[in-house]
Amino acid sequence: MVPPFAKGRLLRGFGSRWVERVITVSEDNARSLVDIHGVPREKIRVVRIGVPEPARGASARIREPLGIPKEDFLCVMIGSLEERKGHARAFEALAALPASVKLLVAGAGEEERALRAAAASLGLERRVHFLGYRADVDALLAECDVLVLPSTLEATPYVIVEAMASGLPVVASNVYGVPEIVRDGETGILVDPRVRDDIVRAIAALAGDRERGARMGRAARMRYEAMFRVERCVEETEAVYREVLGAASKSLR
Repeated sequence: MVPPFAKGRLLRGFGSRWVERVITVSEDNARSLVDIHGVPREKIRVVRIGVPEPARGASARIREPLGIPKEDFLCVMIGSLEERKGHARAFEALAALPASVKLLVAGAGEEERALRAAAASLGLERRVHFLGYRADVDALLAECDVLVLPSTLEATPYVIVEAMASGLPVVASNVYGVPEIVRDGETGILVDPRVRDDIVRAIAALAGDRERGARMGRAARMRYEAMFRVERCVEETEAVYREVLGAASKSLR
């Protein structure tokens, strides 16, 4: 996805001569490997990420301590606090939505101070809750109504698949490998991360129609079961190794 620096380009070009296969997580990444990094397409195998089954019955029980009524629509962003993740744009969207829409921000990073200031400047101190680093992602997702991820740069975000496994719809950016995970209008809503109103409309659509969000969550869970179980990821990775070993054994005969 990112153009290599000169030394990296040289090393990758030299190394690719001796590499039998390159495993990547999306078709979009495969195209980038070919177009940007010069990896031969016939050496690339796409193995989509796998996520373990979420813990059943887990709950972070976070609404009451934060004073969030159970009827409020609760969004969550999970990930490092850095500019590309789009937290500031999500805050701007939140400010244009009803006060009953709240946002949890889980994660740590260098942008935390700036993001807290941005939320305060929009008058969102009581609507945006910074949770810091959380190890209980499954339990946190179980408390929420939608995962929001308006990133400008993503390959195949692990947290989207975690949300799908938990039966949660997603509002996510229409960039790079994300559309290969999220089916727009079926398992979530894809948005232009640079357009605030896109994010506003997507969240408002789900907040205003909880049953639609529930249907998307069920469809997301089914897509997870079909494509993103960790067992499938392991099997497909093993298949790549068997392919390479099979080719090697033939060359030795």
